[in-house]
Amino acid sequence: MLYILNKRFQLRGWDKLPFALCDTVTGFTLFMRKEDFMLICHCDGKHDINEEELTERGREILKEGISKKIITPCPEGGRLEKHQEYHKYDSRYIKSAQWSITGKCNFRCRHCFMSAPHAKLGELSYEECLRIIEEMGKCGIRSVSLTGGEPLIRKDFFDIVDELIRHNIIVESIYSNGKLVTDDFLDKLEERGLKPTIHMSFDGVGWHDWLRGIEGAEKMVTDAYRRCQERNFDTTCEMCVHKNNIGSFRETMLLLSELGCRSLKVNAAAPMGEWTKTSSEFTLSLKETYDVFLDYIRIFYEEGMPINLWLGGFFKCDRGETGYRIGNCKYAEGYDCSQKSVCGHARNSLYISPEGYALPCMTIANTKMKEDFPNILRTDLSDILTDSTYMSLVDLRLEDYLAHNEKCQNCEFKNRCGAGCRGVAIGETGSDYLMPDEEVCFFFHSGYDKKVREVADEAAAKVKQKQNSIGEKP
Repeated sequence: MLYILNKRFQLRGWDKLPFALCDTVTGFTLFMRKEDFMLICHCDGKHDINEEELTERGREILKEGISKKIITPCPEGGRLEKHQEYHKYDSRYIKSAQWSITGKCNFRCRHCFMSAPHAKLGELSYEECLRIIEEMGKCGIRSVSLTGGEPLIRKDFFDIVDELIRHNIIVESIYSNGKLVTDDFLDKLEERGLKPTIHMSFDGVGWHDWLRGIEGAEKMVTDAYRRCQERNFDTTCEMCVHKNNIGSFRETMLLLSELGCRSLKVNAAAPMGEWTKTSSEFTLSLKETYDVFLDYIRIFYEEGMPINLWLGGFFKCDRGETGYRIGNCKYAEGYDCSQKSVCGHARNSLYISPEGYALPCMTIANTKMKEDFPNILRTDLSDILTDSTYMSLVDLRLEDYLAHNEKCQNCEFKNRCGAGCRGVAIGETGSDYLMPDEEVCFFFHSGYDKKVREVADEAAAKVKQKQNSIGEKP
């Protein structure tokens, strides 16, 4: 029997991960064992596959491939398309990129860490953007999230999108303040067959205009959410809390849920960038932030878990679910994680700054440390993703971090915290990627891991009790 690979799938490989099946629609990459991969490779319309001669494992792979419509029986003469044929990239695997296509913005946000209101980091030319897209394509990056600044202010925004499409790079999400998320904008996405997640910030009912520095910003973003809801675009949100807006959480969460927003991520305003110049007196201390988050957990459960909620690394729970996760608790008590990567996020996702720097995360873009990292306009991305400062940090293990930080070596929480977050550890003035994450240190040493569990378990128990009393399934 002749079989052939569905046209949406490609055969790919990377350094250290040579056998992969890639879905061009979803961007998902399945890494496979060599034997399984070779069977899929023979589903090319040319090789006759006799099921009776296959191993039991081979028959399972074939059956699963057919049931999931990865492969189909093929009439004689069928052939793989050129883009489906096996290609091995000369770099390490990075699934996606978050790309700031501009450092400029049409708002004047009080807390902008990259000082976009003053265009501190500038903007690359269209030709330079084409170079970056070409480099991403050469390295097999499957998807991209476009951000800024405000990415929609670029007049060549859709030219950039079209070039990404031409390189088979999926536009997974678009970050915006919402002002330019118009019907015309959504029309142009749909004309290209795109339905990316639209991620917008909303900083509290009654307080959004104040933080964003633009009169009418709150109406603009709520209108944008409503427009996306009506047209079936997935939306997510980020809220920045400070001393003024901490009481607006309940109303904000319920409004976002009503507007069809899928998830809400809440972080406190950080003493970086514009915030240090304009509004530092409204900064919440770490203890104040964590105590506010404990209250938010109670409110979230009281309101019936109406939205997926992330409170930094403090607490994560999905809509309608009572179970939760504490992001700061990376590993279980007693688990040996010495060989775990210090930053798993950077292993899968690359951040590209408005100036073209390849960075582990966005927070480094406005620090002096960024110049320690390679720039894609000066160094081929394949080289960056093979042997560079970026890759040396991607490959950094917890044992290396502990060797660098004497105070962490004997800490009772060293395995559970897993070195915390590198972006938070660096801050605005830091110059050492291996500095301790003081926020996570405070979290554990002040007992907030236990406090979160106590508050969440008690609140979840009340929800289950209420559900049981009215005959609902917990």
